[in-house]
Amino acid sequence: MGTNLINSWPMVIGRLIVGLPLIVSGLIHLAGPYFFLEAVLQYQLVRGLPAQFVAMIVMVSSVVLGTAIVFYSRLSPISLGLSAVLFLSFVVAQVSAVARGLNIACGCFGATNHQIGWMSIGLSISLCIIASVMYWKLSKPVEPSELTVSAEKGSL
Repeated sequence: MGTNLINSWPMVIGRLIVGLPLIVSGLIHLAGPYFFLEAVLQYQLVRGLPAQFVAMIVMVSSVVLGTAIVFYSRLSPISLGLSAVLFLSFVVAQVSAVARGLNIACGCFGATNHQIGWMSIGLSISLCIIASVMYWKLSKPVEPSELTVSAEKGSL
């Protein structure tokens, strides 16, 4: 992972595009956890204690991953990979709900009336693709010619 690549303007913009929605969404959900739990239950994929567990994991991981992506560039590659998996799970849940004919709110940004549909699915797919491409670019092996030895710092 090159520090120059992670801090390049396209990567910084990409980190903001992927990370900020995670932070905002996670904080909104943490402020109203019962609204988010209700949204999770409406998808009819999990019930009871597992639904509570899923809701808590999604709320906390959204904030943690978003914060790591935006503010901690050294953690961005793994955080981008994990956020791609999180966005993919959103896609699967939403496609499942649409396929079953459920007319429910997406639950993306708190207690809103924004219904799931192809727009919310498209947003999740777009964020998944952006996070995946950035992860792929950052996880490429570093070429030996890109390594420099700093005698003053004693590191690569």
